[in-house]
Amino acid sequence: MRVTHIYHSGFAVELPACTLLFDWYTGELPQLRRDLPLVVFVSHEHSDHYGRCIWPLREQFPNTHYVLDKDVAADAPADARVTAVEPHASYELRLPAAPGASPTTLSIQTLESNDEGVAFLVRAGETSIYFSGDLNSWQWRRPADQNAASEKFFRTVIDIESYLQRPDSVDKYVHAALALFPDRVDFHMSKGHVMSYSKQYDKALDAYRESLDYAATDSLRSVIWGMIGDTWHQKGIEGHEDWDERMDLGIAEPDAAFRKYMKQCYKAYDRSLRYDPDNTMALNNYAYFLSIEGRDLERALSMASRVTALEDDNPTYLDTYAWVLYKLGRTDEAKKILQRAVVLDGQRSPALLAHYGDILYALGERFMAEIYWRQALEKGYSAELIEPRMQQAANPEPEAKKR
Repeated sequence: MRVTHIYHSGFAVELPACTLLFDWYTGELPQLRRDLPLVVFVSHEHSDHYGRCIWPLREQFPNTHYVLDKDVAADAPADARVTAVEPHASYELRLPAAPGASPTTLSIQTLESNDEGVAFLVRAGETSIYFSGDLNSWQWRRPADQNAASEKFFRTVIDIESYLQRPDSVDKYVHAALALFPDRVDFHMSKGHVMSYSKQYDKALDAYRESLDYAATDSLRSVIWGMIGDTWHQKGIEGHEDWDERMDLGIAEPDAAFRKYMKQCYKAYDRSLRYDPDNTMALNNYAYFLSIEGRDLERALSMASRVTALEDDNPTYLDTYAWVLYKLGRTDEAKKILQRAVVLDGQRSPALLAHYGDILYALGERFMAEIYWRQALEKGYSAELIEPRMQQAANPEPEAKKR
């Protein structure tokens, strides 16, 4: 048996006793034996599966037979040898003998396509060929364990491609997974993730909102609303590198669009916390963004304190707690907490190092502050954000300025 892909869904299958041609409507045919019976199959009448170019074939191949979806069969010339088919039926086609061979009988079973027309299961002796026609959706009625294996496959591939930071590939697999499993909340969430990563924030928001329709628990609804809040924040700072830090240093001012998007961000966090008051991610981000804007600091402190009560060994959460205290002028307390965060982090995070330097400077420890700022710079912190700090340290005010 020799199988040739011609174009799109067009295939030629060459068997010893006959040739089968499926859904050919364009593209160059391979060199086919003219002394063998040719059986032309057309699954349905869409223009990318059926073309009138099939009819002249009977002039080139003397023993041409057509097995056609009933809608296509209605278009057949009067002298064409046609078997019109419908889904869920069985047919037999007895073909004349090829040179030096016995006559061949094709057993044809039609199945229901999941778009239009039919799919074909063709048996010629010991050989079986399945042609799906227009396979528009990839989910079939099959044993649950097979669907479970497909789900596991997609989850694994999506996780790997996400880890490798290949958004185009993730998007492709998420699209295929949703075609198969449209009610799986995690695939909708993955779509939101890839849209957010590729900075298509409106599409990310749509995907996250759609995932809410399939969220079965309040805990999961809280997580999704937290992601919606995060996405509004990303939309607000789009095109502004290090926007939060720039605002905090006073070298950037929030515009009307930023304030509008942050209003939506906070609304989403409020929804998240109504479903789960202990959602640490939403609590932390809510508190930190409030501290950056210098607003509702007592509320931010309450949220940050709650987070660290739930997880007291997370450097990021400790950093937020310390930063809110710092903004409230409780600098000594902030130092103790952030010192612990730096130790737990192993001095890996440049943002933690920069913040610790800021707190040390506010306490008048200029020399140590500069050390931590330089370490932050070495770890990849923006030089544009370190430079104002260093200049301030080189030209100190009579007393270290507390923010």
